Amino acid sequence: MSVEFNVSRGTVRTALAELTTEGLIRSAQGSGSYVAAASPMTRYFSLSSFDDDMRAIGRTPTTEVLAAEELPAMPGNPLGVGTGTPLIFLRRLRLADHQPMAVEERWILEDLCRGLLKDDLAHQSVHWLLTVKYAIPLIRIEHIVERQKVNAADAAILNISPGSPVLTIERLTYTADDAGSRSAAVWFRSVHIDVEPNLERNSL
Repeated sequence: MSVEFNVSRGTVRTALAELTTEGLIRSAQGSGSYVAAASPMTRYFSLSSFDDDMRAIGRTPTTEVLAAEELPAMPGNPLGVGTGTPLIFLRRLRLADHQPMAVEERWILEDLCRGLLKDDLAHQSVHWLLTVKYAIPLIRIEHIVERQKVNAADAAILNISPGSPVLTIERLTYTADDAGSRSAAVWFRSVHIDVEPNLERNSL
């Protein structure tokens, strides 16, 4: 690798160490370094379908819609749009093998997907609806993943004790218009039961 990339061995070792810390590669003594298999938990935070992700690890997914309504944007809203802008608010409980796994919330610009509230939000992927049915070009995401203690409201929905460890993700997704101007399109937050207590944040 030093020869191929024209860098010192020390640089290669440092890079490999960082990739190992991030969970992207694994090292076998006397054998070498290999691309690490993706953790099932890592898949939960992708833009792909939750249903597909659960089936990929042998679990049966279901969804309960807790709230689906159009609301005017309030000051300080997570999309940063003007007060009164029509938004769609979704709150869903995601389950695997009938066990609560995550509570999800989304705020979506209503202009991008008029009619979304008439779709079957309990049996269709919101990501699929936005990117395929409504053909919204999602061009950039900004996200934060943290381990936290669950609050009482989310704990009641997830059927766990308040203060239990959970993984949370907040994600802001952008779109672009025909002129290439970028704007926030979807704000997403998920509170996920921490089924892998030894999972390091860097592996996400």
